[in-house]
Amino acid sequence: MQEWYSGREEYLDQVKAAAQGLVQEGCLLAEALDDLINRAALKYDYYRLSHRGDFYWVVLRPSGLEFAEW
Repeated sequence: MQEWYSGREEYLDQVKAAAQGLVQEGCLLAEALDDLINRAALKYDYYRLSHRGDFYWVVLRPSGLEFAEW
């Protein structure tokens, strides 16, 4: 992932642009846009943490994923 994007913001900007294109094409509901972007952010964060070589517990909370160092 880090080979393709300079950072989290660039990744999320590209996800947003692609998702907005899908909304305009009628392939994605506009109401699903925020959830899709939030999930992409969580997946980015998880990927970055899981590829650092450290070990983390991942806990799903109503507010989102929580990472705790092992």
